Amino acid sequence: MSSRQLLISAMRPSRPVLTALLIVIALLLMTNTLWLFPDDGETEFTYERTEIEVEDGLLTDDSPDRYLSENNLNSIDCTFPSNSRLCAFDRSLLEHGPTTVSADSEFRTRGPTYTLVDGAYYERVAEHNETNGTSTLDLERVSPEELLAATANNVSHLNADDPHLDDIPLEYQIAVTGETVTTTTHLDGDSLGELFLRNGIYYTVVATGQEQIDRPLVSETRELLGLIGLVVLVVSLGRLIYRIDWTE
Repeated sequence: MSSRQLLISAMRPSRPVLTALLIVIALLLMTNTLWLFPDDGETEFTYERTEIEVEDGLLTDDSPDRYLSENNLNSIDCTFPSNSRLCAFDRSLLEHGPTTVSADSEFRTRGPTYTLVDGAYYERVAEHNETNGTSTLDLERVSPEELLAATANNVSHLNADDPHLDDIPLEYQIAVTGETVTTTTHLDGDSLGELFLRNGIYYTVVATGQEQIDRPLVSETRELLGLIGLVVLVVSLGRLIYRIDWTE
């Protein structure tokens, strides 16, 4: 055998190694959904920063109508017509004055600190009696400006060019940069509707759109690769089984 043939023979992988390699390739092809456009079929969400303004004594923003409930300012309760017991209780306090409740009352823990009643903002206040465990609940009127000053997160000190900005929550990043972001990350009601103060202007981050990621060509390619992977796996296992000495 010539030296050239010996070199080629040495470089050629052995049958067990080749079979193992084919099995690995087959598994990669069959699991291509994990590494080939893994976000295909998921939902993309679009978020924007919008300025908060005061109009006729109420806080307003440019939230799309279809996302009003998601973008509801989360520090203020009862901003939509509601028959909830808590909102009804707020209206009762406004009409009849302070009410004392027991320690196990459902109204003792009252959700957001602020509420909207009859077109005006109020702070939910409570005076607790440690002796008998009761609480006296009431409402105190606040202006929109007072509410903003009390609840907004001041992000004026953050730099939009800071390389570590990715370390903070997405809604804070958008509030700082003002960029429109499209992502597969879903922000829930605890993140949307958060109030921010940046350089003297109040903002909130709102959802403005969503759509499903759909790449027909990618889906077809995945199916084809998966089928090829299955064939390669069957052939490889067949080679492996064929080489086993069953007489031992």
